[in-house]
Amino acid sequence: MAKSQVSKLSRPSCQTEGSEAPFWEGSSGTKTVVLYLGGSAASPGIITHSQRIAVANHFPGHYVMAEAQIRVGNQWGRAAWASYDWMHGMFAGSGVAAAQLFPSGAVIIQAGRHSVAAQSDGGGSPFGEFNIFLNSAPYRLVVTRLGKIM
Repeated sequence: MAKSQVSKLSRPSCQTEGSEAPFWEGSSGTKTVVLYLGGSAASPGIITHSQRIAVANHFPGHYVMAEAQIRVGNQWGRAAWASYDWMHGMFAGSGVAAAQLFPSGAVIIQAGRHSVAAQSDGGGSPFGEFNIFLNSAPYRLVVTRLGKIM
């Protein structure tokens, strides 16, 4: 994504978890919010393999820690990243990752080229053993505000 495209992002249009208190405030002044991009807590958006999503920083002017989570069955968790040699030098990835990008401060969500999740013993996801690669899954973004950007 070009720099100019990232800088034009607006705050995400999404539903947050908990209608009365969408933020959890920690003792050190951190705040955490769960964002359901493209959906709601009852009906989350779907992320597919190879998808890249840019989200404006929910806490402008602050560093954030972002974790993309997928739902498998009725469980939410981080789909750990696994990269491997898929076919003789063609590398592919499985998982969904989120990270803050600078100088814009946007959060980028990136799904693996091959799938959004692999078997737990091959990719480290918390869901337990399953015998398929997932090409898509419901997802959400957990964002924790850290210190101010200097």
